[in-house]
Amino acid sequence: MASMTKTKKQPYEAYFVYGDFAPVMDDAETIDIFTATAVDKDGADATADVLESGSIQVGTDDNVHKVFVRIIDGVNSLSPYKFTIKIETSTGNKWEIDGIIKVKEI
Repeated sequence: MASMTKTKKQPYEAYFVYGDFAPVMDDAETIDIFTATAVDKDGADATADVLESGSIQVGTDDNVHKVFVRIIDGVNSLSPYKFTIKIETSTGNKWEIDGIIKVKEI
């Protein structure tokens, strides 16, 4: 099974997290298509609120089976957010993993 980073952050913080698809992919397999979306605790679309537009990218070198996305902003009252990364690979496989962003001002 692929794995996803879980994280806690303050509203101001912005940094990259990743989904690791290496456990489900062959060494020579590549990630051809990838998307990232997010929803708030009520299930409403929060992609633009907590994922930086245009930041999603496939890793390089030793990270070619990881997909990175920068998380941003968020508010405590709508937390936790669930984000999902979906990929399609060079062999036609499709994989999906979810992660959690907890936002809390300290």
